[in-house]
Amino acid sequence: MAARLVLTGFDDAGRSVVVHDAGVDAVAMPGAGHLYPFWSANEPATYPSDGLSPKAPEFFPPLNGSRFFTMVLTPQEGAASVQDTDGEKLGADLAAAMDHDNPGMHATDTTDFAIVTQGSVGLELDEGAEVILHAGDAVVQNGTRHKWRVVGDTEAVITFVLIGAHRTP
Repeated sequence: MAARLVLTGFDDAGRSVVVHDAGVDAVAMPGAGHLYPFWSANEPATYPSDGLSPKAPEFFPPLNGSRFFTMVLTPQEGAASVQDTDGEKLGADLAAAMDHDNPGMHATDTTDFAIVTQGSVGLELDEGAEVILHAGDAVVQNGTRHKWRVVGDTEAVITFVLIGAHRTP
């Protein structure tokens, strides 16, 4: 899969313009597949702006921050583990969020909006509860423990928007 990102912004006269139009490099997620990071911001957007991504270093956003990416899961590995992921490229917080006793299982302080665009995936929750999602299905993940796995023998593609949320004790 090839990925392309087009960003719009404002020129000096306040007109809307394309400020970026280029391919996006895949980042490996050992044990899972790879992803295409499109956008990462740690604060709400304000306009007018130059339209360029602030490129926050963490994988998961803080309160009111956002992330936008596409994840490609491979059937051989599913989302088994990302503990060996390159922290500099994805953020050390990704590996830290994983349950080491249940590889791939994690919970974050985010609301995750996801849509499956290719293939089928299992969304596993606590106690082994699972829902199967197919291309065109969407899910809103509300900070609960979960993990993803490919269903079938073809890769699955899921696009996400994550919004940082506040978890009360």
